Amino acid sequence: MQLPPPADWIAGTALLQGAPEAVIADCAARAGRREFAAGDVLIRAGTRTASICFVLAGTVEVRLPGSAAADAAIAQLGEGKVLGEIQAVTGHVATADVVAVTAGALLEIDLALRRDIALGFPAFDERLVWLATRNLRTTVFQGAVRDLLRGCDPLLVEELGAGAAEVVLERGEELFAQGEEADAWYILTSGRLAVVTSTDDGSRKIAELMPGASVGEMAIIAGEARTATVKAERKATLMRISRAMFDRFADQHPRFARNVMSAVVRRLAGKAPSLRVAARVLVVLRISGHPMLDEAFRQLCASLQGAGGAAIRTRTDFESAVGYRIDPQAAESHPVWMPFDVWLEEAQSAHSLVVVDGGNADDAWRRECLLQADHCVWLVEPVAQGLADPPPEAMAALDAARRWAKDDTQRLPWSLVIAHPAATKAPRNTRAWLRGAEFDRHFHLRVHDVTTSDRAARLLAGRGTGLALSGGGARGLAHVGVLKACAELGIAIDWIGGTSFGAIQAGMFAMGLSTDEMRTLNLEVIAQRPFQEYTLPIVAMVASRRRDASIHHSFGETQIEDLWIPYLAVSTDLCSAQAVVHESGSLGLAVSASSSIPGVLVPVLDGERILVDGGILNNLPSDLVKHRAGGRVIAVKVAPDDELVAPEGGFAPAWKFVLRRLVPGMKPLRSPRLADLILRTLTVSSASRMAQVTREADLLIEPDVASFGMLQFHKIDELIERGYRAGLAALRGWSERR
Repeated sequence: MQLPPPADWIAGTALLQGAPEAVIADCAARAGRREFAAGDVLIRAGTRTASICFVLAGTVEVRLPGSAAADAAIAQLGEGKVLGEIQAVTGHVATADVVAVTAGALLEIDLALRRDIALGFPAFDERLVWLATRNLRTTVFQGAVRDLLRGCDPLLVEELGAGAAEVVLERGEELFAQGEEADAWYILTSGRLAVVTSTDDGSRKIAELMPGASVGEMAIIAGEARTATVKAERKATLMRISRAMFDRFADQHPRFARNVMSAVVRRLAGKAPSLRVAARVLVVLRISGHPMLDEAFRQLCASLQGAGGAAIRTRTDFESAVGYRIDPQAAESHPVWMPFDVWLEEAQSAHSLVVVDGGNADDAWRRECLLQADHCVWLVEPVAQGLADPPPEAMAALDAARRWAKDDTQRLPWSLVIAHPAATKAPRNTRAWLRGAEFDRHFHLRVHDVTTSDRAARLLAGRGTGLALSGGGARGLAHVGVLKACAELGIAIDWIGGTSFGAIQAGMFAMGLSTDEMRTLNLEVIAQRPFQEYTLPIVAMVASRRRDASIHHSFGETQIEDLWIPYLAVSTDLCSAQAVVHESGSLGLAVSASSSIPGVLVPVLDGERILVDGGILNNLPSDLVKHRAGGRVIAVKVAPDDELVAPEGGFAPAWKFVLRRLVPGMKPLRSPRLADLILRTLTVSSASRMAQVTREADLLIEPDVASFGMLQFHKIDELIERGYRAGLAALRGWSERR
């Protein structure tokens, strides 16, 4: 086969036009040449290559794998065209076969030669990246149109792409607003879009769109206004097909119009291929180069892979994919970043969660990672006890990162993971980090303790299991039995919350106590008889000295933010008539406030707030726990709905109650006592919303404890057993169904 002189031919290509003679000569000497016959498969779908090839002679065809022969060809390429540029630049696998139509030859430039050309002629890399990015977006556009318009002529798809205009949106920028006239149809080729609807009740995001999504075609067909606002969650590129162009194609190509109508009908009928759920990009940043943080990062990544099937991506992975190292000072406009978006999008197309290592340095790599992030996670070391704030250099790193991640339309979620040495028994001084920076959530990770990293991973992936424990006096001891059943069945609790006596049991569990240790601690508290220190009923019937001592005995000076397991408690502020959710500060104060029965126990003063039992407004905080855990929530209800019955013949006189306390064996009175009346009054207002909060739960467990009195703490073992049996019965099937 007669081929043109390599040097002259190479110098005339768009990629190398203007290159120094030495670069051209080196390329001509080192480039490989491969002849092919008609029918040869030159590139096979699913394979990777770091080389690029020029068609020296002949014609090749790009074909969709697995398609019918008539529909397989999507493009023909002749002399001078480039093959493999998308795979070489992005590290993508090939998505189509390249098959020779006629005999011909290829000129192949491998990775080593590519690097040397770029050193002598930097414009080569810039041109190659531009070409690959353009062709990738064209591929995405054509694929989306083919999927939408089934059976559409490939030449028509190509013609449609040639007439479409490219639109670029910066993060937070609107494509169109709800109520606007529909003037175009769009195909998203890179980035991510959010679809938001607005009503009198506010705005709500109803969908997220990823590359390949079709946007706005239904409004074009119907001739109606936009039904939602669409805006960029990340920098996005779209192809715009104007209404005039759409109408012209519909007039000139009747089959095009029929295919579009069919696509709209399929979507309205729910039979169209569903859009991919947008994968989350979680960027993990280390505050320093401390070896413990490197180990914690590896441990967290392993847990994220186990919890959510996460894909882990690093700077080294990207450099290997594109074939060159990243300059730490590379500007945002540098062409090296052009393939970064598509590199991440490939990972998102195959995984629901992508974890990117943002490193430990404030450089260009960290900046680009943050610009693509949906969630930022900081791995930090504990602040030494006694220090009020993190080190200045740590705060400077946080401030720098926030500048890059700044988004005026949608604040990026920030989470804190504090890595502790393996010997740490309990976290301390977490408040220093929380006071010094604005984090949405925080978690504790103990190096070499996978239970802590697994918990953080599930919560970060939105797959946590929460447990909400209701109030109910002594009946709340059944919560210990439910927790015992969870432990036996291997159901890890990632977030726990409670009200009243449920808040006390939740606090013990969040400190890391086993159910045996919880039983022992409860017995110690019961022995102190904190509810039998009666006093003049000026503020309450029971004095606070014993109660305060029992709370301190149980929880000491523990701070909620220092708990291994995330925790919340609910109390009621009598001053504002609002529920108070305790998620930081003194654990002892939180459980005291949440369980301070008005009239029975002295309220808790917290600044200008008078706090009493949370059961007044929310006796089962499953709604709060579900929102925080992000996955499933188990609710345990120990306060029966019909617990108070009117006595026949009126209320019994006081002497009859006294007599029965003095004479064992007498038949108990079926008449409510003062404590019963107060406790029932306490929960009346929250009973009306109990049905709503129980609906928030994925599983509701109701131990059979109605026959136990609200103050029968001495029946602890029976109550724990009732909770254990109810927990086993409900959780065994539930865990299997999960």
